[in-house]
Amino acid sequence: MPVVVAPRPGLEPAGWLEPALAALNRGGIVLFPTETVYGIGVRADNPAALGRLRELKGKPANAPLLLHCADFDRLTGWVEPLPDSARRLAERYWPGPLALVLGRGQLASAALTGGRGTVGVRVVAEPAGRALLAALDCPLAGTSANLHGQPPVADFKRLDPDLLAAVDVAIDAGNCGPGIASTVLDLSGEEPALIRAGAVPVSELESLLGWRLGTPGR
Repeated sequence: MPVVVAPRPGLEPAGWLEPALAALNRGGIVLFPTETVYGIGVRADNPAALGRLRELKGKPANAPLLLHCADFDRLTGWVEPLPDSARRLAERYWPGPLALVLGRGQLASAALTGGRGTVGVRVVAEPAGRALLAALDCPLAGTSANLHGQPPVADFKRLDPDLLAAVDVAIDAGNCGPGIASTVLDLSGEEPALIRAGAVPVSELESLLGWRLGTPGR
């Protein structure tokens, strides 16, 4: 079973952050809250940990993982220079439930991106998850905390017990969000493309970009 830590009012950050950071730094998997659903993640610069995360989730080698960061500046080197559209969206929605697919930077390995020339990134708003990411010296590579074929989960009590038993540390933030996954928008091509509808309304994105979004190839 994992070490379960729970941020609570009055509890010093070291009381729950240190076990999670120690697990990540030794190649472990940590279950963490976001403002949408719970995620599971590892250090993005640890290939062995990336492989372990894929095995737990059931993700094939060619499926990308998502970078989670505490702030915009920590993406330096992990993504290519941001296009103007990405900067506008980041200023409006980060931190928050919007993931952007951007050109892959030199720090982003094929083990992270599934061999693709792009990488998905988001800046987390949930306080405990954000504190964890801020304390790391690299982004967290993550995916939603559910087994393949199961829906994402926002309530710690409803997490799959088999998945929970397989992580090293679990951060219990109670019910962390509405259970709606982040919106994923691909900005790596000539035209913005919607990959997944989610917590950020598509109509808002279209208004900000001045572009009607479609799936890749539209």
